[in-house]
Amino acid sequence: MSLYPDSCENNTTYQILKKGVTEIGEMVMAMQQSGNLGTTQKESIHSILTVADKEAESKLIDLIKSNFPENAILSEESFSENHTKTFWTIDPIDGTSFFEHGLRDWSINLSFVENNKIQFGMTYCPSVRELFFAEAGRGAFLNGKSIQVSSRDKLKDSIIYIGNKAFIQHIDTIHTLAKNIRSAWITGSTGLVLANLAAGRVDAAIQIEQPFWDIAPGILLVQEAGGMFTNWQGEEDFDMSGAYTQQNNIIASNGALHKSLLTLF
Repeated sequence: MSLYPDSCENNTTYQILKKGVTEIGEMVMAMQQSGNLGTTQKESIHSILTVADKEAESKLIDLIKSNFPENAILSEESFSENHTKTFWTIDPIDGTSFFEHGLRDWSINLSFVENNKIQFGMTYCPSVRELFFAEAGRGAFLNGKSIQVSSRDKLKDSIIYIGNKAFIQHIDTIHTLAKNIRSAWITGSTGLVLANLAAGRVDAAIQIEQPFWDIAPGILLVQEAGGMFTNWQGEEDFDMSGAYTQQNNIIASNGALHKSLLTLF
């Protein structure tokens, strides 16, 4: 399945996904603005669920099932088919806490995995209408224009995203890092951060125990934009089951900073 953006205007698959994801984004933004989100607590104080999460997930599942009925789906909130090597991942709202507070830093994430290889990734930020996407071997794009990672090669010049869980569990190491970089960025959407890393806006990202639906689009976006994406062992070996596991402690970077970050973590 090819979604190469050079021919996206004539590519039915790409247009279906783009239309579906952007329409769902508009729907979810309207729900955010209404303020009637029906928020409930999940298993952690750092994790919540809203009616919008469930509604967006339902719409995304319908989008995939109606157009790619032969493929399994791995989705965050409720839908996990028996997937082996070929499946879709869905994260309906990545950054729900920020979304629930009325902030803009949240995204909708979608990816396609074939034979255990990520072939396509899409991250959409509805609040600024930015659609990031990548296809294996064909590059990374923002609203149809090619993007690439930054060229900064010194930690002192860099802005690095630090995930909330990484900040909590590795405070001493994070403190050491923070003293040696220009700025740290903590936000609620790993997917959106990875998309911004691919676009050269931030220089690296550090997070722990990430479920696959959070990182799958970002893995491809960063790699196709010229960056590096590994776990803390420096390996491109990730748990695709959806589990929250240390195998998915991740470091993503523009490549130039990767060795320094791996050494630190």
